[in-house]
Amino acid sequence: MWEVLRPWCCGGAAALFTVGVWMGALRIRKARSMPLTEPVFLAVFAIIAALLLLNVDYARDYRPGGNLIKFLLQPAVVALAVRLYEKREMIRRNARAVAVGVIVGSVTGIVSATGLALLCGAPDAVALSLAPKSVTAPIAMGISGSIGGIESLTVGIVIATGIIGAMVGPELVRLIGIRNRVALGLAVGMASHGIGTARLMKDDEASGNHTASTMSGVGMTLNGLVTAILCPVIVQWLL
Repeated sequence: MWEVLRPWCCGGAAALFTVGVWMGALRIRKARSMPLTEPVFLAVFAIIAALLLLNVDYARDYRPGGNLIKFLLQPAVVALAVRLYEKREMIRRNARAVAVGVIVGSVTGIVSATGLALLCGAPDAVALSLAPKSVTAPIAMGISGSIGGIESLTVGIVIATGIIGAMVGPELVRLIGIRNRVALGLAVGMASHGIGTARLMKDDEASGNHTASTMSGVGMTLNGLVTAILCPVIVQWLL
């Protein structure tokens, strides 16, 4: 009987624990705003530490709770379309700049990650796994598998890229002198996909100007499409 109920009990406990950790991370971020207090980074670090210290079996006991949260994530991602619709005139006005930026950014992301790995002597499979690092995870896994990469490695790199981009991405863009919120959002969305977009959404809520987060969603979406088309061609040329 317990084996039947175990996934539901453990999954519910895991989901509650995850939500609790996230709420705690948000409170820390509100109290002290700095790169190391980025909520996603704190939550991931805390959950991994708890699983290791308590010797929890991830696949058996924790993942069912993660699946519950994943189910709720799907409508949340679709809800991004509402903001895109509200800002459709702004997107239309910047269509040419967005198109050029997405193509250049996609090529730069693929070439820089794969090329640097190859120059450092990494095996081809590892280098190919890095190629779609700036694309949201489901698309990145598909790209990685199709070009001969290691899907599990790609997922880890994608998540790490998103977390780092959310931690320091907006600050780095401003540091090099870019103040335009359209360019800021497009850069962060292309480089750090959904996690970076979530960071900009929180920032925009405080300012009341949703331009950056909207363009981040545009960048994330278009970068996935363009990278899926260009990545197989570029990595074949690099190899």
